[in-house]
Amino acid sequence: MTTRDVVVLMPEFVARPGLGPELRERLELLARLSREETGCLEYTLLEDPTDPCRLSLYERWADAAALADHDATSYVREFVASFDQLLAEPLRVRRLRQADGRGAAPFTGVY
Repeated sequence: MTTRDVVVLMPEFVARPGLGPELRERLELLARLSREETGCLEYTLLEDPTDPCRLSLYERWADAAALADHDATSYVREFVASFDQLLAEPLRVRRLRQADGRGAAPFTGVY
């Protein structure tokens, strides 16, 4: 694995009114399961301190193949299927790279 192979994502979620706790619970489970996957370097749940309905993930994957394997898991597919029920806004996924310009091949996945 090289720095160029590492995939960094920051999905941002906004829960429907009253569903913030459910979204948090689902993201906590997703984080626990994801951290055990081969190729997962980091999977951190973040919260907006001023709005409990806004949550983000900070994900680092060894490479695009590890991310593709993650996206194919049953728990990710089930979570994505719940978006219409849980989310007030469409999912926004930011793709990031190290500020020195190293890493992160173009994103090829679909959310």
